[in-house]
This record gives sequence, C-alpha cells and structure tokens, in this order.
Amino acid sequence: VGNMRITDDEAFIIKDDPFTNRRRLGGMLKAARKERDLSPADVSRGTGVNHSMLSRIENGRVPPSLRVLATLSRYYGVSIDSLVFPEQK
Repeated sequence: VGNMRITDDEAFIIKDDPFTNRRRLGGMLKAARKERDLSPADVSRGTGVNHSMLSRIENGRVPPSLRVLATLSRYYGVSIDSLVFPEQK
C-alpha cells in the first residue's frame, strides 16, 4: 500500500527478535485455545492442523504460516489483528 506507515508500536513484528515474536504469538494462540477449554487434540481435529505442529507454534518454536494462523483465528473466532497486536484491543 503506497503511503502506509508502520508505527513504532506496530513495528515489533519487524524490528524485534523473531524468537520473541514467535513466543508472543504462540502464547496468544495458546491462551485463545485455553479460554475456549479446548485441548490441542480438539483443535487438531477441528482445524486439521497437526497436533505436534500446534504444540511447536504455541511454544514459540516455529512461527505459524499465514494459512495456519488464519485457520486458527477463524476456529477461535478472533481476528488475526487481536492475536498479533493484543495491546490494541
């Protein structure tokens, strides 16, 4: 988008340590799952996301692909924005 500007608050995804971003996003996904009283197996069955991949994402070992992130956010009924930028609710 031509003149779109990213604020300092939004730039964490770009400038911060990638490991920190993965852990933060994974923690948000885990919290969304637990708020709905779902087990990882429930989510895996409901979304098709492999159970071990879900665990690695929630624990910050790997970042989710955009497709997996979109799938999980739809399943939990939350926006991707609320997962990536929780402080802007």
